[in-house]
Amino acid sequence: MILQVWLLRRTVSVVAPLLFLVWPRQLHAADFLVIENVDRLQIYNKYQQEATRQELQMFVPFIPMRILNANDVMGDGFVRCMQVEVEGQVFYLLKDKDGRLIHSGPLGFEKAFSNAIIILDTAQILTDNSVQVKPSGSPASHLSMGTTVLRVFRHQGSTYCRTLSGPRVFGWVNFSAKREARSWRVLKRLSSVNATTSSLVVQRVRTRMSDMNHVLVHLFGFFNVQTNKQKQPPQWNVEASGKTILCTLRGTDNPGHFEQSTFYLVNEIENIVLGSGFEVAHSPGRIEIRHK
Repeated sequence: MILQVWLLRRTVSVVAPLLFLVWPRQLHAADFLVIENVDRLQIYNKYQQEATRQELQMFVPFIPMRILNANDVMGDGFVRCMQVEVEGQVFYLLKDKDGRLIHSGPLGFEKAFSNAIIILDTAQILTDNSVQVKPSGSPASHLSMGTTVLRVFRHQGSTYCRTLSGPRVFGWVNFSAKREARSWRVLKRLSSVNATTSSLVVQRVRTRMSDMNHVLVHLFGFFNVQTNKQKQPPQWNVEASGKTILCTLRGTDNPGHFEQSTFYLVNEIENIVLGSGFEVAHSPGRIEIRHK
């Protein structure tokens, strides 16, 4: 019973998927947090350990962080935190007892944007002096012809972007629909949408199952020490063939013991395949993702 409680908590908190990078053309609402001196936060990685130096390099000023859970707790059930996603990875920003983000100095600009529309495509500027970018707290400047930008999310008519060519700049751009194809254009994909989508689904499902397997290994290791036993953790196996992805829980004689944790995992996978043309079916110890 204790193991099930841990599994449920860790399934939700650790294996929560980083989904908005999967479907760049699918529009979904989300909350984002933007902080100027983001490196002054106390940051833990998806394994709820202090973020490594390499991981912390992702936290550059004004980077958009998607809020997955604004009021979360760590695995110990006591330490308060905010669960966020940065460039496809889950992190935890620690909070104090009053629910405020812990930081080592002034954060500068700090703002949350609620119910923003996720875009995540790339756009190219077609003419000089036609499109401006406005960094938070700084004057606006024109983007040069040929500049490519990643359009992250739209909020109240403006789009939060990151330049992909030239110096890296985060800021707001007003992509006027009337000037599309004259001042700017969305860059089209070169590969088949269906083929790319299928590949991305397989990749994301494998990643989620790998994360879950990591959690199971650590949980069983912990409880083996507590109970002086040597039980082997079950592991999820992923097989992809044709139009089907089959996930099977191996290493247990009774997959029904993991029914609730599997249910939460199925919910996460359903989010992964949202809008992709796949559907999810499941039974104890088995999750099947197939084309509709």
